[in-house]
Amino acid sequence: MKQHENVGMTSSNNNKATERSLRGTFLCKKKPSSPRAVGELLVSNVSLSFWGGIHPETGLVVDTSHPCHGESVAGKYFCLPSGRGSCTASQVLLELILNGVAPKAIVLRDVDGLAAVGALVADEIFQKSDLDILWLGESGFEDLWDLANDQDNGKQVKHGLISPQGTLVVGSDASQLQAHLTTEQMHQGDEEFSIEYTEEEQRMLDSCQTQAERMALGVIFRYAHIMNLNQQQTVGDETAMTSYKPVKKAHIDGCTYIGPGGLEFVRRLVQAEGQVKVPTTLN
Repeated sequence: MKQHENVGMTSSNNNKATERSLRGTFLCKKKPSSPRAVGELLVSNVSLSFWGGIHPETGLVVDTSHPCHGESVAGKYFCLPSGRGSCTASQVLLELILNGVAPKAIVLRDVDGLAAVGALVADEIFQKSDLDILWLGESGFEDLWDLANDQDNGKQVKHGLISPQGTLVVGSDASQLQAHLTTEQMHQGDEEFSIEYTEEEQRMLDSCQTQAERMALGVIFRYAHIMNLNQQQTVGDETAMTSYKPVKKAHIDGCTYIGPGGLEFVRRLVQAEGQVKVPTTLN
């Protein structure tokens, strides 16, 4: 996972439409075979817990205290500061993806690994990679918020498109953004998303005896590399890396039924010969 050198904004406009490009960093990226398309922006400056905040079968925001209450995230570019609350939110995102009512993309102000876990599980366990998760940073998100709420000049941005290079292009005219899909730049660099494993991670992968182990480690390592970005931002050191520690026992929390996707997740691990390796409890 490579972090962009900066998060900036470029612009181009004419008398009829406004268009802006906001550079970000992928936390999760759809596969090159998954088509890119213009979508409606749904922008909020309030974080949201997907668990209890979004209905997993309809994609509607059901948190009555949230500014987006009653809106659907399905097929939209859902832009918010971060997730919030319980780790069970990852189960809700997985259900949204499997039910076909997930956002086209999630655009974040903060590096939020928890908000990405559902998409990581969908990719590693279900081989479904149809969702971009893009981190803009504080300045980039502030620019997006201002553009989405700029009603004074009649050029409020309402639509978005993410390039394979991690640029969020937003504009007031969907057809103008659609033209980006035919440009050479939009199709350049659309490579499979990958991370560069550390020697420690590669040793653990090489020692896997089952496919379940490899899938589980795939999720853990991708989450860890997302959190590396957070650590690097906090300490101001781009070389800071997450370390791993051996465990002697474990507890599986949040065994909550959100939908059939959660059950299928467990079935797939069992079918891939998944077993616990240390004494494990659950609630």
